[in-house]
Amino acid sequence: MAKSKKIVTTFKDLPVGKPVEISALIDSESWGSRRLTNERKNTWDVTVLLVAWQVGDGPIIREGLSLRAIDWDKESSATLVRQCPRGRAIQFTGIRPKNLGIFRPFVKLVGSVEKAKQPLVKPPTKKNATPQEITDKVFGQLKYDRKSRVYTCEKTFRNQPLSIEFEAADAEQLDTMLAAAKGLWKQRNAWFGKWRDSAFEDYMDGMVDEWWQGDRPLTRALFNKHLGWPCGLSFRMEEGVVHFCLTGLSEALYGDHGIDGWGTEVDDMEISFA
Repeated sequence: MAKSKKIVTTFKDLPVGKPVEISALIDSESWGSRRLTNERKNTWDVTVLLVAWQVGDGPIIREGLSLRAIDWDKESSATLVRQCPRGRAIQFTGIRPKNLGIFRPFVKLVGSVEKAKQPLVKPPTKKNATPQEITDKVFGQLKYDRKSRVYTCEKTFRNQPLSIEFEAADAEQLDTMLAAAKGLWKQRNAWFGKWRDSAFEDYMDGMVDEWWQGDRPLTRALFNKHLGWPCGLSFRMEEGVVHFCLTGLSEALYGDHGIDGWGTEVDDMEISFA
Protein backbone atom coordinates (compact mmCIF):
# COMPACT_ATOMS: atom_id res chain seq x y z
CA MET A 1 0.00 0.00 0.00
CA ALA A 2 1.48 3.33 -1.08
CA LYS A 3 1.51 5.97 1.62
CA SER A 4 1.17 9.66 1.02
CA LYS A 5 4.57 11.39 1.37
CA LYS A 6 2.92 14.72 2.14
CA ILE A 7 1.46 15.27 5.59
CA VAL A 8 -2.30 15.43 5.10
CA THR A 9 -3.93 18.23 7.10
CA THR A 10 -6.96 18.86 4.87
CA PHE A 11 -9.00 17.10 2.22
CA LYS A 12 -7.16 19.03 -0.50
CA ASP A 13 -3.91 17.37 0.60
CA LEU A 14 -5.19 13.89 -0.29
CA PRO A 15 -3.60 12.50 -3.46
CA VAL A 16 -6.12 12.06 -6.27
CA GLY A 17 -6.76 8.51 -7.40
CA LYS A 18 -4.31 6.90 -4.96
CA PRO A 19 -5.36 4.61 -2.08
CA VAL A 20 -4.52 5.81 1.43
CA GLU A 21 -5.09 4.29 4.84
CA ILE A 22 -7.59 6.32 6.85
CA SER A 23 -8.84 6.15 10.42
CA ALA A 24 -12.04 8.06 11.08
CA LEU A 25 -14.79 8.82 13.58
CA ILE A 26 -18.39 8.43 12.37
CA ASP A 27 -20.77 11.30 13.11
CA SER A 28 -22.40 10.65 16.50
CA GLU A 29 -25.76 11.89 15.17
CA SER A 30 -25.87 9.91 11.95
CA TRP A 31 -25.74 6.32 10.78
CA GLY A 32 -24.54 5.07 7.45
CA SER A 33 -27.24 5.37 4.78
CA ARG A 34 -27.74 3.66 1.46
CA ARG A 35 -29.83 4.16 -1.66
CA LEU A 36 -30.74 2.11 -4.71
CA THR A 37 -28.91 3.53 -7.72
CA ASN A 38 -29.80 1.02 -10.43
CA GLU A 39 -33.00 -0.96 -10.06
CA ARG A 40 -32.28 -3.22 -13.04
CA LYS A 41 -28.83 -4.20 -11.80
CA ASN A 42 -29.89 -3.91 -8.12
CA THR A 43 -26.83 -1.84 -7.19
CA TRP A 44 -26.60 0.41 -4.14
CA ASP A 45 -24.50 3.31 -2.85
CA VAL A 46 -23.64 3.70 0.83
CA THR A 47 -22.69 7.02 2.46
CA VAL A 48 -21.16 7.38 5.94
CA LEU A 49 -20.61 10.82 7.47
CA LEU A 50 -17.27 11.33 9.23
CA VAL A 51 -16.49 14.14 11.68
CA ALA A 52 -12.80 13.44 12.33
CA TRP A 53 -10.21 11.51 10.34
CA GLN A 54 -6.51 11.00 9.83
CA VAL A 55 -4.28 9.50 7.17
CA GLY A 56 -1.83 6.96 8.54
CA ASP A 57 -0.11 8.43 11.60
CA GLY A 58 -0.83 12.02 10.55
CA PRO A 59 -2.72 14.63 12.55
CA ILE A 60 -6.42 14.28 13.30
CA ILE A 61 -8.43 16.43 10.88
CA ARG A 62 -11.74 17.81 12.06
CA GLU A 63 -13.19 18.47 8.62
CA GLY A 64 -16.42 16.85 7.56
CA LEU A 65 -15.80 14.00 5.12
CA SER A 66 -18.01 11.33 3.57
CA LEU A 67 -17.05 7.72 2.99
CA ARG A 68 -18.86 6.33 -0.07
CA ALA A 69 -19.19 2.76 -1.29
CA ILE A 70 -20.39 2.87 -4.90
CA ASP A 71 -22.32 0.21 -6.87
CA TRP A 72 -22.45 -2.44 -4.17
CA ASP A 73 -24.95 -5.29 -4.17
CA LYS A 74 -27.97 -5.24 -1.87
CA GLU A 75 -26.70 -7.55 0.87
CA SER A 76 -23.16 -6.14 0.99
CA SER A 77 -24.46 -2.58 1.22
CA ALA A 78 -26.83 -3.52 4.06
CA THR A 79 -23.98 -5.22 5.92
CA LEU A 80 -21.78 -2.15 5.52
CA VAL A 81 -24.46 0.13 6.97
CA ARG A 82 -24.72 -2.10 10.04
CA GLN A 83 -20.91 -1.98 10.43
CA CYS A 84 -20.99 1.82 10.55
CA PRO A 85 -23.05 2.83 13.62
CA ARG A 86 -22.82 6.40 14.79
CA GLY A 87 -19.88 7.35 16.97
CA ARG A 88 -17.72 4.36 15.98
CA ALA A 89 -14.04 4.75 15.14
CA ILE A 90 -13.26 2.86 11.92
CA GLN A 91 -10.33 2.25 9.60
CA PHE A 92 -10.39 1.64 5.86
CA THR A 93 -8.62 2.30 2.58
CA GLY A 94 -10.05 5.18 0.59
CA ILE A 95 -9.40 6.97 -2.69
CA ARG A 96 -10.07 10.64 -3.40
CA PRO A 97 -11.91 10.74 -6.76
CA LYS A 98 -10.94 13.03 -9.60
CA ASN A 99 -14.44 14.51 -9.71
CA LEU A 100 -16.70 15.04 -6.69
CA GLY A 101 -19.71 15.97 -8.81
CA ILE A 102 -22.50 17.43 -6.68
CA PHE A 103 -21.29 15.66 -3.53
CA ARG A 104 -19.48 17.11 -0.55
CA PRO A 105 -15.82 16.03 -0.14
CA PHE A 106 -15.71 12.23 -0.04
CA VAL A 107 -13.41 9.27 -0.47
CA LYS A 108 -14.39 6.07 -2.24
CA LEU A 109 -14.13 2.90 -0.17
CA VAL A 110 -11.65 0.27 -1.33
CA GLY A 111 -12.07 -3.10 0.33
CA SER A 112 -13.76 -3.42 3.70
CA VAL A 113 -14.37 -1.31 6.79
CA GLU A 114 -12.91 -2.42 10.13
CA LYS A 115 -13.25 -1.16 13.66
CA ALA A 116 -10.26 1.06 14.46
CA LYS A 117 -7.57 -0.54 16.60
CA GLN A 118 -6.99 2.78 18.36
CA PRO A 119 -9.97 5.09 19.00
CA LEU A 120 -9.76 8.62 17.69
CA VAL A 121 -10.03 11.43 20.17
CA LYS A 122 -13.64 12.48 20.01
CA PRO A 123 -14.31 16.09 19.05
CA PRO A 124 -15.90 18.27 21.69
CA THR A 125 -19.67 17.97 21.80
CA LYS A 126 -22.14 20.65 22.67
CA LYS A 127 -23.82 20.27 26.02
CA ASN A 128 -27.53 19.67 25.90
CA ALA A 129 -29.24 18.33 28.98
CA THR A 130 -30.78 14.92 28.36
CA PRO A 131 -33.37 13.80 30.92
CA GLN A 132 -32.78 10.32 32.27
CA GLU A 133 -36.45 9.43 32.14
CA ILE A 134 -39.53 10.95 30.58
CA THR A 135 -43.20 10.00 30.39
CA ASP A 136 -44.95 10.29 27.05
CA LYS A 137 -48.73 10.11 26.56
CA VAL A 138 -48.40 7.57 23.73
CA PHE A 139 -45.26 5.54 24.53
CA GLY A 140 -45.39 5.75 28.31
CA GLN A 141 -42.23 5.69 30.39
CA LEU A 142 -38.99 6.07 28.40
CA LYS A 143 -35.68 5.40 30.16
CA TYR A 144 -32.35 6.72 28.89
CA ASP A 145 -29.24 4.56 28.64
CA ARG A 146 -26.18 6.84 28.59
CA LYS A 147 -23.84 4.13 27.36
CA SER A 148 -25.85 3.27 24.23
CA ARG A 149 -27.47 6.74 24.04
CA VAL A 150 -30.97 5.41 23.48
CA TYR A 151 -34.35 5.81 25.14
CA THR A 152 -36.22 2.55 25.58
CA CYS A 153 -39.80 1.58 26.32
CA GLU A 154 -42.09 -1.42 25.98
CA LYS A 155 -45.39 -1.66 24.12
CA THR A 156 -47.57 -4.51 22.93
CA PHE A 157 -49.23 -5.15 19.60
CA ARG A 158 -51.95 -7.80 19.41
CA ASN A 159 -50.66 -9.30 22.67
CA GLN A 160 -47.08 -9.52 21.39
CA PRO A 161 -44.35 -7.59 23.28
CA LEU A 162 -42.64 -4.87 21.29
CA SER A 163 -39.36 -3.27 22.42
CA ILE A 164 -38.91 0.30 21.20
CA GLU A 165 -35.73 2.39 21.05
CA PHE A 166 -35.19 6.05 20.24
CA GLU A 167 -31.55 6.74 19.32
CA ALA A 168 -31.42 10.32 20.56
CA ALA A 169 -28.37 12.53 20.85
CA ASP A 170 -30.24 15.10 22.96
CA ALA A 171 -33.70 16.09 24.20
CA GLU A 172 -34.46 18.18 21.13
CA GLN A 173 -33.76 15.26 18.80
CA LEU A 174 -35.94 13.00 20.93
CA ASP A 175 -38.87 15.43 20.61
CA THR A 176 -38.53 15.34 16.82
CA MET A 177 -38.46 11.55 16.75
CA LEU A 178 -41.41 11.24 19.11
CA ALA A 179 -43.53 13.47 16.88
CA ALA A 180 -42.79 11.29 13.85
CA ALA A 181 -43.17 8.05 15.83
CA LYS A 182 -46.63 9.05 17.07
CA GLY A 183 -47.80 9.67 13.52
CA LEU A 184 -46.59 6.22 12.50
CA TRP A 185 -48.01 4.56 15.60
CA LYS A 186 -51.49 5.81 14.74
CA GLN A 187 -51.17 3.81 11.52
CA ARG A 188 -49.66 0.75 13.16
CA ASN A 189 -52.17 -1.74 11.71
CA ALA A 190 -51.39 -0.66 8.15
CA TRP A 191 -47.72 -0.08 9.01
CA PHE A 192 -47.09 -3.53 10.47
CA GLY A 193 -49.20 -5.10 7.73
CA LYS A 194 -46.99 -3.41 5.13
CA TRP A 195 -43.94 -4.81 6.90
CA ARG A 196 -45.31 -8.36 6.61
CA ASP A 197 -46.33 -7.86 2.98
CA SER A 198 -42.88 -6.50 2.08
CA ALA A 199 -41.16 -9.36 3.91
CA PHE A 200 -43.32 -11.92 2.09
CA GLU A 201 -42.58 -10.40 -1.33
CA ASP A 202 -38.85 -10.28 -0.56
CA TYR A 203 -38.90 -13.90 0.64
CA MET A 204 -40.77 -15.17 -2.43
CA ASP A 205 -38.43 -13.23 -4.69
CA GLY A 206 -35.15 -14.55 -3.32
CA MET A 207 -35.53 -17.11 -0.52
CA VAL A 208 -38.51 -19.35 -1.26
CA ASP A 209 -36.16 -22.23 -2.19
CA GLU A 210 -35.10 -22.29 1.46
CA TRP A 211 -38.62 -23.00 2.67
CA TRP A 212 -38.16 -26.06 4.85
CA GLN A 213 -41.62 -27.58 4.25
CA GLY A 214 -41.08 -28.18 0.58
CA ASP A 215 -44.16 -30.37 0.25
CA ARG A 216 -46.40 -27.61 1.62
CA PRO A 217 -46.79 -24.48 -0.53
CA LEU A 218 -45.80 -21.29 1.25
CA THR A 219 -48.87 -19.09 1.07
CA ARG A 220 -49.06 -15.53 2.36
CA ALA A 221 -51.26 -16.70 5.24
CA LEU A 222 -48.78 -19.43 6.25
CA PHE A 223 -45.88 -16.99 5.95
CA ASN A 224 -47.65 -14.48 8.21
CA LYS A 225 -48.39 -17.21 10.73
CA HIS A 226 -44.71 -18.09 11.04
CA LEU A 227 -43.47 -14.50 10.93
CA GLY A 228 -45.93 -13.04 13.43
CA TRP A 229 -45.56 -9.34 14.21
CA PRO A 230 -42.52 -7.12 14.80
CA CYS A 231 -40.76 -7.67 18.12
CA GLY A 232 -38.47 -4.64 17.85
CA LEU A 233 -38.80 -1.07 16.67
CA SER A 234 -36.14 1.63 16.59
CA PHE A 235 -36.02 5.25 15.48
CA ARG A 236 -33.00 7.33 14.47
CA MET A 237 -32.24 10.68 12.87
CA GLU A 238 -30.29 11.04 9.65
CA GLU A 239 -29.69 14.46 8.13
CA GLY A 240 -32.79 15.80 9.85
CA VAL A 241 -35.07 12.94 8.73
CA VAL A 242 -36.55 10.37 11.14
CA HIS A 243 -35.97 6.76 10.03
CA PHE A 244 -37.51 3.63 11.53
CA CYS A 245 -36.52 -0.03 11.63
CA LEU A 246 -39.08 -2.79 12.29
CA THR A 247 -37.49 -6.10 13.32
CA GLY A 248 -38.99 -9.58 13.42
CA LEU A 249 -37.74 -13.10 14.11
CA SER A 250 -38.84 -16.46 12.72
CA GLU A 251 -36.70 -19.57 12.98
CA ALA A 252 -38.98 -21.41 10.55
CA LEU A 253 -38.46 -18.78 7.85
CA TYR A 254 -35.06 -17.23 8.52
CA GLY A 255 -33.24 -19.58 10.86
CA ASP A 256 -30.80 -17.60 13.00
CA HIS A 257 -31.41 -14.36 11.09
CA GLY A 258 -33.90 -11.61 11.78
CA ILE A 259 -35.76 -9.57 9.20
CA ASP A 260 -35.69 -5.76 9.20
CA GLY A 261 -37.94 -3.23 7.52
CA TRP A 262 -36.22 0.15 7.07
CA GLY A 263 -38.01 3.31 6.01
CA THR A 264 -39.35 6.78 6.74
CA GLU A 265 -43.06 6.32 5.99
CA VAL A 266 -45.62 3.51 6.06
CA ASP A 267 -45.42 3.00 2.29
CA ASP A 268 -41.65 3.54 2.14
CA MET A 269 -39.98 0.37 3.39
CA GLU A 270 -36.95 -1.70 2.42
CA ILE A 271 -36.34 -5.25 3.65
CA SER A 272 -32.94 -6.50 4.80
CA PHE A 273 -31.52 -9.20 7.07
CA ALA A 274 -30.54 -8.45 10.65
